[in-house]
Formats: sequence, C-alpha cells, structure tokens
Amino acid sequence: MSRRKTIWVITDVFIVLFCLVFMYPILIGVMNSFKSRTDIVLRPLAITAEKMSLDTYLFTCVELKYVEKFMNSFVITVCSVALVVLFSSMAAYKLTRENTKLSAWLFRGIIAFMLVPFQCTMLPLVVMMTRTGLIDTYAGMIIGYLGFQCPFALFLYHAYLRTIPLVLDESAKIDGCSSIRTFFTIIFPLALPMTATIIILNVLATWNDFLFPMVMLTSMEKRTLVTGLVAYAAARMKQWDRLLTGTFLIALPIITVYIFMQRHIINGMVTGALKE
Repeated sequence: MSRRKTIWVITDVFIVLFCLVFMYPILIGVMNSFKSRTDIVLRPLAITAEKMSLDTYLFTCVELKYVEKFMNSFVITVCSVALVVLFSSMAAYKLTRENTKLSAWLFRGIIAFMLVPFQCTMLPLVVMMTRTGLIDTYAGMIIGYLGFQCPFALFLYHAYLRTIPLVLDESAKIDGCSSIRTFFTIIFPLALPMTATIIILNVLATWNDFLFPMVMLTSMEKRTLVTGLVAYAAARMKQWDRLLTGTFLIALPIITVYIFMQRHIINGMVTGALKE
C-alpha cells in the first residue's frame, strides 16, 4: 500500500471514530426513550433493556399536547420562511439590477442589521409589539422573524443574483416582460439552489428558536414545541423517560427535513461562493 493510501485509510478511521464519539450519546438517548424509568436509572448506558415499548411516546404526546404545539411551530415556520424568501429575493434582485450609490448604501445598511444581536432589541421589540396588539399572536411572530432573517437571506441572494447575466433581463424586456414578470419567470427559477439553502437554514433557525417565542407567546395554547417542552420539563424534572421522549419528538421533524435536504445547503453555498 502506498503512503498516500495509508494516509487516506488512517484519516477515514479517525473520521469514523470521531463520528462514533458524537453519535453514541445520541444513540443512548434514543434507546433510553424507549425504556422504563427504572431501567434508565439502573442501566442508563445499556443499549437494550428488559422491556422496551412505545407507551412513553404515547403518554408524552398527550401530556405535551404535541399536535397542537406542532401546528403552532409549523404555521409560524412556514409563513415566516415563505415571506423571508419572497421579500429578500425581490429586494436582492432590485439592488443587484440598480447600479447606483443609493442601492449600494441600502445594501450595506440592511446587512449592518446582521451585526445587531436579538438581545439588544428584545425589550423595545416587546414594548412595540404590546402597543400594536401583536404580542402573543402568530402575526407578531412572523413579522419578527421577517425582520431578523431577511438581512442574511438578502446577503446570500445578493451574492447569487449578481452572477446571473443582465442579458437575460434585457432580452425579457425586449419581449415585453415587466420587471416583476422577469423576476418570477426567469430570475427566481435560476436561483432555486440558493432558495433551497435559505429555506433550510431559516427553517432550522425558526423551528429550534427558544428566546423569541418565549418572550412573545404568553398563552400556553400558542406556544411552540420548544417553549412547550421547557414548561413540560419544569413540571417533570426527574421523569427522564418523558423528557427524553419529548426532546426526540421535537427534534424528529427537523432531523427528517435536514436528512433529505442537506445536500442543497452545500450545493447552494458552494455555487454562490464559486460564482461570486
């Protein structure tokens, strides 16, 4: 075996071991969610147990009100991500096609908001939402995510749309297409790799967010899965079987989405970086 192949084999072995180190705690957590509370306490590191069942999942779904909180998270995530994609892509298209100093300064100003953490704007945002009647509403959550996530999405779209030739816009204009029609029929379909990347990143961020829903949603029936789990865990601090089950029930939908869509993240990022 050549020296180069030996290095590759050693590297692969280290990568596998590295993955096992990270996967083992997750595997233990998943298997413990099927165990009884007694088995978890007596044999926490055992992969199998004398009795394993789905009863804990059924009880946790009922106690956590999983379907209700799943729909809350689903509505907020889908609506906010859809609006972020729509507004950020249209804004990026306008800024890339208007080659003026004003558009350049507008782009810099919008991107500057990426440097402001949510903790700095949390108090005035809650006060504003309360005065406008948007506190504890889906609309307030969606508007908030729209403001926080649009700058980063616009940044990615701006880099990607600059690589699309202006010849396409000019040809469409000669054929009688308006700017809006040109964007939705020609430009936006060409930006699907970046759109997929932005959708996945924003879905992950919105679904797993804790602080913003915690300060915005005050009623229990409107809480998301993440904030609902915190309240659920506070009442069941020593019920490890229920806590583990609730954790994996919340993570399961987003893990499923990520597994099937992860290649689009890499494709979108690499394509945008290389073309830029």
